[in-house]
Amino acid sequence: GSLHFQTLLFWRRFVHGFANTMKPSPRWVDFLHRHGVFKLTFYRVHFSYFIIGSLVGSGLLCAIEDIAWVDAYFLSTSCMTQTGLTTVNFSALNTASQVLCWLLVIMGSYTLLLLLPLLVRLYRYRKAYQEREQNQILRAGSRTFFEQSRHHELYADVVEYEAVVLLIKLVIGYFLVFQLVPWGMFWAYTSNYGPAQDILDRYDVSAFWFASFHSVAAFSNSGLTLFPDNLIPWAADRFVLLLSCVSIVSGQSLLPVFLRLIIQMLRHFTSNKSPYDYLLDHGRNVTTHLFPARESLVLALLWIFIQIVEFICFIGFDWHRLGDISTGQKLLDGFFQAVSTRTAGFNIIDFGLLSHTMLLLYLLFMYISSYPLVITVRQTAVVEEERSARSQHTSRYFQRTLRTLLFRDIFLLYLSWFAITAAEQSQLDEDGNFDMFNILFEIISGYGTVGLSVGYPGSTTAFAARWSRFSQLVLCVVMLFGRHRGLPHSIDTAVNAIPRTERHKIEMVRRSQSQARIVANQNGAEGVRRAMSDQGFQTEIQHPVPRSNTDAFLRL
Repeated sequence: GSLHFQTLLFWRRFVHGFANTMKPSPRWVDFLHRHGVFKLTFYRVHFSYFIIGSLVGSGLLCAIEDIAWVDAYFLSTSCMTQTGLTTVNFSALNTASQVLCWLLVIMGSYTLLLLLPLLVRLYRYRKAYQEREQNQILRAGSRTFFEQSRHHELYADVVEYEAVVLLIKLVIGYFLVFQLVPWGMFWAYTSNYGPAQDILDRYDVSAFWFASFHSVAAFSNSGLTLFPDNLIPWAADRFVLLLSCVSIVSGQSLLPVFLRLIIQMLRHFTSNKSPYDYLLDHGRNVTTHLFPARESLVLALLWIFIQIVEFICFIGFDWHRLGDISTGQKLLDGFFQAVSTRTAGFNIIDFGLLSHTMLLLYLLFMYISSYPLVITVRQTAVVEEERSARSQHTSRYFQRTLRTLLFRDIFLLYLSWFAITAAEQSQLDEDGNFDMFNILFEIISGYGTVGLSVGYPGSTTAFAARWSRFSQLVLCVVMLFGRHRGLPHSIDTAVNAIPRTERHKIEMVRRSQSQARIVANQNGAEGVRRAMSDQGFQTEIQHPVPRSNTDAFLRL
């Protein structure tokens, strides 16, 4: 009996000792916590969503199609990030695979993902309201709650709540209308217009499926098509190209401008103008893509300027390279290519016919494709701690943001260019169609989530299809980081889902803590306690509870 007891005691001590040795060091845990390694931020949730979606999509593609996993993962990543580069012939995939890619494009849509922070904020508001209502009933009854609801700060919460609900409805309506209307127009046109029917019959594509896929692809700026040579068969079709241009700009480039114009228009047809005024004056508080009037105008003018420059350069450098087509078609092709090149990645011209000067210009425009929108998002970010300083030093903040973006982008692009060049060294030495410029063009196209490719002679896929598996995976990483450049962090009030009145409390507490740290450096720990007591702030904040008018919440 004693031997059995001693044996059990030995194993118990052994197991406890082994478990203690496997525990992480408290210093390392504290270090990781201090540097925010375990912090769940909006950026990390967004990035994880794309990684998980790409992995699930690749698994489903492998189950449907007989293709390698790397090709399936590359295609699903390209669809989720709205890039459009492919290492397989997309038009040769069966309908089930194309429908899956269509769904992945929808899942990664810029407009659809605007809803995530708004829905989280709405949930926080409603949950906090229920908690507050219960507390008020238990403490002082509903009469006291109604009296407190008339306070100015509480009214601000009601207005912001109404603005969030209104914006959710607008984004959903915007997402549906700007895809369903082009879908109906594409379907009606291709079903009744003879030349359009001939193109679809030639490639064995139904009018319904073309309208469904292309309306989503154009709005999402994915650049994917159901044809092996992209939109070259439609190069002379004015209706398809011009309607595609409207879908392209409404889905990404001018999305903030269109949203603001719609809000301004609807404001004239409603009696309750408070949520509309809040969105027009403080829309950046609740979403990342609703800018003030001045920034929206600058964004629109900058987009027009870039299109004019690109169109003029196209006409000047490659007018004679387009072959024996009419002047009107050349102008139309130049305009469409100018609109599509920066973000969408559709092409109606064989890039093998373009001059090196124009390819270099396209390279530049793909690199800066998202800069106007990203810089505007950064510049208009409402961070309570820096609001006053940012308003006084706007130009300095703009320069700092631009330098940060340029350094980060150039470092990532050079690192990926170096890795892919090293992996493809043998093909660079042996194959004359492999060169450093084509590799760089593909990388920047992936990082800008554009999807244009110089291709490979005799192939309908992207140039990356000729790369090794390692290089293709590197390009997948580039596409993921490119899709997330400029994405705001949790300090941006558009994504932190904290109600208005509670943000002011948090700002005051942070300021008091900052002053306490300064005092601590001078007077030690006693100075910290004295500073915090003098400021009258607590170092911990309870769960933020919006205090709002009951009728307003129930009405919404």
